[in-house]
Amino acid sequence: MTERAPISRRRPRAALTLTLATCLTAAAAVGGASGASAVPVRTEAARADTWSADAGHVGAVAGRADQLATLVRQTVDAGVPGVAVRIDDGHGPAVESAGQAPWTVADHKLAVDDEFRMGSNTKTLVATLTLQLVAEHQVNLTDSVESWLPGLVPGGGAITLRMLLNHTSGLYDYTDDPAGLASVTGQDQRQWTPEELLALATRHQALFTPGKKWSYSNTNYIALGMVLEKATGRSVADLID
Repeated sequence: MTERAPISRRRPRAALTLTLATCLTAAAAVGGASGASAVPVRTEAARADTWSADAGHVGAVAGRADQLATLVRQTVDAGVPGVAVRIDDGHGPAVESAGQAPWTVADHKLAVDDEFRMGSNTKTLVATLTLQLVAEHQVNLTDSVESWLPGLVPGGGAITLRMLLNHTSGLYDYTDDPAGLASVTGQDQRQWTPEELLALATRHQALFTPGKKWSYSNTNYIALGMVLEKATGRSVADLID
């Protein structure tokens, strides 16, 4: 069994093998015409000719690329402004596809190698990092939020890290606040700090007594990210990298 380097010493490495999809803009979906046919979809089966000399393997990759292109086209036809997808299962070349509605092209022509904010994909990584710290005995799931973020969360002494992870904290979701929602939808270009987002959420009364009910809240991940930074002395961005 190979011993894993702790987070504090681990070197950044690329390990992204997720399927990623993104709309061009949430606001555009509201303001633009939907249901239009997609522009010709760009599809790539990367390095299919170098993966294997076996024609069957190459054919399988081409088949997956065609299937993915069809799914992308159907998604755009259903009204999504734009989609970019990459599938990499670690066996052979990645398969990529991008497509967009005609009315979005003037803003930006979407390509499979475009970069975009990873959005909610950070949540899986924040949860994983938290559990890694638990395994390394740097934090405990029974630790209270108050012990890590003193004075920042009213009633934080009754909220544990486990409750943040399983959404039983009762913390109000900051995206339900009009100010938070405007930022998420791009109507407000303000750059919020984690402390400001946590303050925005906690100015609202808790939804329920911690541990008694379940309610999904983006605020839980903001608090977890702040705990990660406090426990490691490193930024969440650095830890995710």
